[in-house]
Amino acid sequence: MKIKISLIAFLFISLIVSSQEKLEKISRDDLVGQKIKFLMDYNNKYGYQGFGKDKDAHHLDYEEYKQRVATINKKEGNLYTLTLDDNGEVVYFRFWDKGNFRNNIGILSLLENAKKLYLNKIFYNKFGEKCKIIEIEFAEDVRENQQTLYPYNLKYIKAKDTIMTNLHFTETYGPKDGYKYNFEKNNIFEYMFSNQKP
Repeated sequence: MKIKISLIAFLFISLIVSSQEKLEKISRDDLVGQKIKFLMDYNNKYGYQGFGKDKDAHHLDYEEYKQRVATINKKEGNLYTLTLDDNGEVVYFRFWDKGNFRNNIGILSLLENAKKLYLNKIFYNKFGEKCKIIEIEFAEDVRENQQTLYPYNLKYIKAKDTIMTNLHFTETYGPKDGYKYNFEKNNIFEYMFSNQKP
């Protein structure tokens, strides 16, 4: 009888642990069809690197493209073709295998899906502290060097404190083979928060 009860308890606990929903990485092939936003980037001096008006894809001018939305239409090797939603202009992006997707570019579906999965829900940080997610937005604040940080801001309440952290929601932005080291995962939601108390 004890064995049966233990087995049932084990299955129940396993079901709870495996039930955490998380955002899946968008593969490089699945980027076709995605909409991206050129994020506000307070002191951007170099434009949107890796994008361009021609296939060399060096950079797009910050002032001309900030806050515009584009749809990724086609992938040929590591070159992507995009169309600006507001005027139909065609631009290009080059995504190297060992490179990262630019942090001052926001993927709209990741933002919307993160809101559906995480907003107003309780999670625990690695110290077992209860955190309620209260806001999820693109990182378009006025901090300097936003392009070297992460594309999403998340606010949560822990005890009586409201905390904002800057992060990725998935490994979509990382190299083709994903992140290998813990220091690379430290700012990804699923490694920072769990819906189960540690």
